[in-house]
Parts: sequence; structure tokens; C-alpha cells
Amino acid sequence: MRKVRQKNKKHYCTSPLKSQKGQESIVFEVLIAVILMTFVFVIGGFAMKALNETKCSKEIDLSMSQLASAIEKAGATSIGTYYYKFSPSSCFGGKSKNVTYELKPESATLCSSYCPGSTYCYLLKYLNNADPVSPLRYKCVNISQYAELNNLEACANSSGYNTMDISSGIIFHPGDYIFESKSLTSPSICIYYNQ
Repeated sequence: MRKVRQKNKKHYCTSPLKSQKGQESIVFEVLIAVILMTFVFVIGGFAMKALNETKCSKEIDLSMSQLASAIEKAGATSIGTYYYKFSPSSCFGGKSKNVTYELKPESATLCSSYCPGSTYCYLLKYLNNADPVSPLRYKCVNISQYAELNNLEACANSSGYNTMDISSGIIFHPGDYIFESKSLTSPSICIYYNQ
């Protein structure tokens, strides 16, 4: 009979104490990983919120600039009609009734701040208390200080559109507008609205 040589097999015995330390370090590492991931998500959330607010703020400024530009086009010519669809940014609840875009003549103090060199001007005012970036904004509308808005003699209702009420400033709501320039003794801009 042949003798089978058996290799010396070493048997390793793991002590329960050593195994327990390894398990504790794994739990600690997982805990650190969870804390780091939470931190990354929180910081990422704040960064996304700030980025979204900045984007929304730019959209609101663009809405104001486009509306002011449409009014200025009508004020720049003696006779002309301009159609404009006002669709303000929906950021910060921008299309709700609590947000106002208002055009009216302003005081010399405000004019000098927003329309340099002017003592009398028309400003487009944006007001939205839900806007965390800038709830109150002004945009200069460069039309003649002698321009009359919605002069009753010059501005009769245009087909399907209503003449805007100017008793307390002109409030713009989302919808279709006609800006019409008419020449009387002084320049007149008629603003018509259709929802």
C-alpha cells in the first residue's frame, strides 16, 4: 500500500474578538458614507435652488424688457400699430393675480435712479412678494415725457380689444396687446388689451 502524503494544512482560527472589531469598523464606514452623501445632497439642493432663482430672475427681467420695448416702439413713431403677446415668466407664481406689471409716470427721485438724466419718466414696475430675489423691480420705458397714454379723444376701442384703464396706472396681465401711436397736438399712445 502506498502511503498518501498529507500536506500539512494549517487551520486558522479566527477569534471572535477580531471579527467583532471588523464589523464595528464597517458600521462606522457606512455611517461616514451616509453622512457624506447627506451633506452632498443638501449642498446640491441649495445650489440647484440658487441656480433656479437666478434663472427665474433673468426670465422676469427679460419679460420686463420685452414689454418696455414694445411700448417704446409705439412711442418712437408718430403713427403706427404694434401687436404684442405678453406672456410673463411663471417663476415665483408670475402669472397669478398677486403679481403686477404696472406702467405709470413716476417722481423725479425714481426717474433719476432708473432713467438717468430724466426728471419725469414712465417706469414699468414689477411687484411680487413671493419673489425671493427681488420682489420690487423697475424698468425705464423710454418714451417722451409729453406722451399721453390712452387719451380718450384719440383712443377708441380697437376691434375686439379694450382700451386699458389708466386711472391708477396701467396694469398688464398675460394676454394680447395692441400699442398704437397717434399724433394729436402731443404724441399719444393707445394701449388695447384682449385676454
